[in-house]
Amino acid sequence: MSEHLRELKTRLQRAQREAGDVSTREIARRTHGAVSHTTAHQVLRGDSVPSWRSLEAVVSALNGDVAEFKRIWVKARESEEGYQKIAMSEPEAARIKYRETIDPEYAAVFNLARVYRERKDHATSIRILTTALDSSPYLNMTLLGELGAEYWYSSDGQLIRDKYGEAVNKVALNGDIEEIGASRSAIWFARRCEDLGDFNRALRWAEAARCLNPHSLFTMRVHAEFMLKVGRYSDSADLFLEAHCLDPKDVAWLHDAINALKLANRWSELESMAKRTHEATWDAPEGQGVDALGTYIKVLRLCGKLQEARRMHELLNASFGEDLPYYRLISYATILEDLGEYQTAKSLLFNSADFESEKELRAAYANLVLRTEGAEAAFKLLHALVDVEE
Repeated sequence: MSEHLRELKTRLQRAQREAGDVSTREIARRTHGAVSHTTAHQVLRGDSVPSWRSLEAVVSALNGDVAEFKRIWVKARESEEGYQKIAMSEPEAARIKYRETIDPEYAAVFNLARVYRERKDHATSIRILTTALDSSPYLNMTLLGELGAEYWYSSDGQLIRDKYGEAVNKVALNGDIEEIGASRSAIWFARRCEDLGDFNRALRWAEAARCLNPHSLFTMRVHAEFMLKVGRYSDSADLFLEAHCLDPKDVAWLHDAINALKLANRWSELESMAKRTHEATWDAPEGQGVDALGTYIKVLRLCGKLQEARRMHELLNASFGEDLPYYRLISYATILEDLGEYQTAKSLLFNSADFESEKELRAAYANLVLRTEGAEAAFKLLHALVDVEE
């Protein structure tokens, strides 16, 4: 887990505490449908970098500082590229080792600014970039993108947004994309277009980033992400699968890849990908292996492989021992219900040690009673969970 992702996770947990340890269902309710309680839970776990749309909704629901979280999110998203470690296993053996070529003058400016940034001298780093940008006889898109990528959402961001905001938006929406000279700058302009709601234009920037650095797993996945967002599901799935075969341990993009495959109706490939990720990450640190197995179980259920989903969930349950989280228990009960083992599922929920303290457990139990015994049997259970104005 990168330093920036760890910071994002810590800040989210603090925001939840400061909001009174509000539940994920309450967070989902406050977002008015922008995210589900499951998505809210995944965001708060902080095991991978969420989409900005999901994070923004959760932060707003917790009355957090959206601008500050955007700054941390950008850093965490950028740091993903540093964790794209490629092990030369058989399917990866032919991968080309490639370092993006950037104009030497630009590279010198970028590198000096980064040295000062690593020294925590952000004022000098910003001055280096803005001096180079202001002294250029024309609007240098690559320098502008580098400045934006690093400092747009920082504590100094307001000054930069005031000075360059109009130019940034003009370049993002109408600039000549072929003039961009670095993939990092291109990706930042893609994110800016995303913020502005122009996903087709964002895709063009993502394509430019990949052309500049075609062998980077990061640019490949960004390209696939924006294909997904404009509805090119099969193309997105192809690219996600290619990237996944090269690095099956990277789970940061797993949910986007799953969505692309679902929307493209490519179920067998979806199952294979989720299985490979589980197998590659089972012994990984920071809970990645557990989360990947949980995702594989969901995929098995989607694909109708209920007995296999049950078997894998029992493996997951065993990994937690007596500390099985309540949301995992609900997931297991759902599979048992799918298999027709209604009484077992109800007993599992009702007899949980967390039944009285976790409203979500009681809600799952009440809903299961409704489906299996009817409205009258569930009436009091549901009424106890839902506030009804007299």
